[in-house]
Amino acid sequence: MEKAIENVIRRTPIFTGLSEAHVEVLADCAVMQTCLTHDYLFYAGKPAVTFYVITEGLLAIQTYAGDAGFVEIDRVEAGAVVGWSWLLPPYQWVYSGEAATPITAVRFDGRSLRECCEQDAAFGYNMAIRMTQLAAERLVRTRNVYAKNYVN
Repeated sequence: MEKAIENVIRRTPIFTGLSEAHVEVLADCAVMQTCLTHDYLFYAGKPAVTFYVITEGLLAIQTYAGDAGFVEIDRVEAGAVVGWSWLLPPYQWVYSGEAATPITAVRFDGRSLRECCEQDAAFGYNMAIRMTQLAAERLVRTRNVYAKNYVN
């Protein structure tokens, strides 16, 4: 299974340019996971100890919008990376992720990866850059949904 996970990592654009050693570190901290439609991979406000690469299916990313309740801000599909909160204190999910269809994903253990980041500065820097990029992209999508739906 580890070779399959390594192949997913190599094909995922956000991981382009990682050394083979760093691909192996990621793979050592990962397992395959499946879930059914309407299952949640993560909830806003809950401890963030993982992140995911979606390999099959669609995941609805949701945010809380006050009186409107939870609103979908994005749908991600195969190849998408979701979850950056595992790397940044206070290690809590900012968004929720609900399976819009059955999903297969690679789940990465954020606690183990944080330890690896602390032990290997180059790996830590690489992960910080990649997860910050992911957070920035999600912020833009959130802002666009808010502007489209809530600003007159």
